[in-house]
Amino acid sequence: MNILTEVLNKLHKTYEELSPIAKSTYDRWEATLSGGQPITIEGLKKFWQGEKEAIIKDLASSQYELNSKEDMFLKARLNDALITLAFLESPQKAAEMLELYLKRFYKIK
Repeated sequence: MNILTEVLNKLHKTYEELSPIAKSTYDRWEATLSGGQPITIEGLKKFWQGEKEAIIKDLASSQYELNSKEDMFLKARLNDALITLAFLESPQKAAEMLELYLKRFYKIK
């Protein structure tokens, strides 16, 4: 039993009972989990960037009629994606800022 099946069991739901947006998310997560790729920082950044784009698409799409619970859930997921991306990119951004500071301070081109 994989983790997604466990989540569905915990929610007392089946795949067929999921909304179209939830099915789309489930399918993306299942593809990621079954990929067998080693986990890397770049891979995580790519995953969370894809999640962010998919969530924005779901929020902006007129294809789905969102109820307030789904809307709130998508916005919470978007917030999680943004926070996670910021965390994953923070060491790189800190290094870039330090390099920029040193170049400016010591007038290096």
